[in-house]
Amino acid sequence: ADAQSTELAGLKIALSKAEGHKCPRCWHYESDIGIDTDHPDICGRCATNVGGKGEERKFV
Repeated sequence: ADAQSTELAGLKIALSKAEGHKCPRCWHYESDIGIDTDHPDICGRCATNVGGKGEERKFV
């Protein structure tokens, strides 16, 4: 991709490559892809939500 400059005073942006691999289900970059042998292609969080009780959700 090409970089573009801007004239916004004080604006600074830093970029770094994400570590891990991209989960095809949630698109998060995680290092635990394949940790669950029943769901070898997705991250641990997704495996818990797909094959287990799932994460506790709190809606405010």
